[in-house]
Amino acid sequence: MSIVNVDYLFVLSFLLTGAVSYLLGTSVGTLSTIGLSLMGIAHAAGISPAIAGGALISGAMVGERFSPISSSRLLVLANVGMTEAQDRQTRRPALLATAICAALFLGMDLFRVQTGSSEMIEMYQGLLTSHFSINWLLMLPLIVLIGAFALRVKAVTALLYGIVVSAGMVAVHGQLDAKTFFSAMLYGYELHSGTPLDQLVHGGGMVAILNVLLLIVLAGFLNGILNQANILTPIVDKLMGHTKNPVVLVAKAVALSLLVVIISCNQTIPILVLGSTLLERFSQWSGGRELLGKTMLDSTVVMPVLIPWNGLAMMMALTLGVSTVQTLPFVFFSLLLPIVTIFSTHGFSPEGGFIATKNKAS
Repeated sequence: MSIVNVDYLFVLSFLLTGAVSYLLGTSVGTLSTIGLSLMGIAHAAGISPAIAGGALISGAMVGERFSPISSSRLLVLANVGMTEAQDRQTRRPALLATAICAALFLGMDLFRVQTGSSEMIEMYQGLLTSHFSINWLLMLPLIVLIGAFALRVKAVTALLYGIVVSAGMVAVHGQLDAKTFFSAMLYGYELHSGTPLDQLVHGGGMVAILNVLLLIVLAGFLNGILNQANILTPIVDKLMGHTKNPVVLVAKAVALSLLVVIISCNQTIPILVLGSTLLERFSQWSGGRELLGKTMLDSTVVMPVLIPWNGLAMMMALTLGVSTVQTLPFVFFSLLLPIVTIFSTHGFSPEGGFIATKNKAS
């Protein structure tokens, strides 16, 4: 808690999660590690969890957009036939959106009312020290988890590594008996100290997430039905229509990205459907392949976190303990980036410069 300056928690949350997500290449993995810690600090300092959650999710999606090992980004590049070098040349709108987000979160830090945050942090530090033995060894599960993600270990396997290490440490230190340990896993941990620390140190357990898991399973069923029946592709093809204006073309693609994300409840299906359906239309333009790749990276990849029933959004809400509806107004990166990329299309050039658009009639 003493490492992070809570006076600038929003902008620091955005920048730190952005950096970690860029290194790990996973938004959920980032929020499961450093995101949880920063959200805990927000709760302890009495800072809005909705805004803090929005900053954390925005930062995590920066990594999804830019990380060289981001699976969603690599899927877009492969699906439209775009190279790494071409992606780097089309990043200006995304970089601009990142800078705008950082400025917005900094402004919110500067203008929010400071309500004794430092004193509250000191109080919680004292309570934690009095109830727990705090040392750097307790960071080992987090280090193992981050290391596993950095080595590109699958998410489920990485989380299992963290659980095994945590269980081993509990067994060695003997702080909890077996009954209490398994009860905490199933129903969540409660401190029952009679202090404000009870609101900070608690966990929902496996039972509490059954509803979310059921929603994710149902979303998976829906994805399978839509994919097998090939329902989305004709819808996208019909709604795109024909246009000779590249700005309108990109605006339609962004709108369709949102529509498919809403329908599919998934991040992968929209990338596959839109990439295969729109590539022919965009290829009629000079640099159209790069324009489609940029459009999808700046919209299709980042918008799933805006939809409460999307699998990615549900995982993030579950991880942070804040609903998507609460964080939605503050997920600035996913809200602003599609808009910025639409307005940047007028002067788009696949070489990275902004010149008069070369129209090619369809």
